Amino acid sequence: MNKRAYLTIGGVALTAIVSGYILLLFFTDASKVEAMGLGGIFLISMLSHATMVARDIFVPVFLALTPLYNPIILGACAGIGGAVGDIIPYLLGLGVAETVEKQGSKAEA
Repeated sequence: MNKRAYLTIGGVALTAIVSGYILLLFFTDASKVEAMGLGGIFLISMLSHATMVARDIFVPVFLALTPLYNPIILGACAGIGGAVGDIIPYLLGLGVAETVEKQGSKAEA
């Protein structure tokens, strides 16, 4: 494999590890999320959607913050964060697909 393939696969692994670790830190101490406010729910929603495995893991934090914030604003922050987080696996998958296609075309030639 070439250098780009290793970088792409490493990027996928690094994204999963970093987002999982940050989510673990947030879920072990809910006061961190409350201190971050709406930016915290945006970040948690984005990271949980970027993990590609546990997309709805932010829901308990989201529900815990509903007494503190307007649910419409809270939902908008979570929705925008989820949309941004959904783009990350798409772009990583696109990079992996391009790498595999290039590797396949070299092998056939």
